[in-house]
Amino acid sequence: NTEVVPFDLGSAWFAGQIYDPCPVDDEGDASRIKVYVSGMTSPTPSGTESIGLFHVDKADVTDPANWTEVGQVLQATGGVGDPDRYHVRLGSIFWNPNASEYWMYYTGEADSGDSGPPGICHICLATSADGETFTRYGSNPILCGNGGDENRVEEPDVIPPWISGLSIWV
Repeated sequence: NTEVVPFDLGSAWFAGQIYDPCPVDDEGDASRIKVYVSGMTSPTPSGTESIGLFHVDKADVTDPANWTEVGQVLQATGGVGDPDRYHVRLGSIFWNPNASEYWMYYTGEADSGDSGPPGICHICLATSADGETFTRYGSNPILCGNGGDENRVEEPDVIPPWISGLSIWV
């Protein structure tokens, strides 16, 4: 067995779970790949979810020694009424050549009137020029759970608009 993430998990942002890997070419360094992941602190499943980043050397992506943890790039806001108050989970990310920035589509979980789970999940967007410092889109959420039977709109797979028009699959 090869250890994929060769780090002491301890109290890391991904100590409980690491999932949803999404590799993207690093527009700032052609020798590496940016690998975005969802992570959860311990204990699972009650830990806090966030989205983090690893840099991976293209010369040998299978060697864990070539993985460098950058850290969290997006966390739940904690703000009352925010569409990503409690949790964030990676959906899709890609470089947008028209805007010269990375676009990250993610699931945000809000409250359900503070009446407890299940929470209401939305599709949200964040952008970044360098792929490491993200800014939430000012009009989030871009696709909403309605709080009724369809309260969990989550895990978006996005086809970039310059390929075939914007398509979001949830």
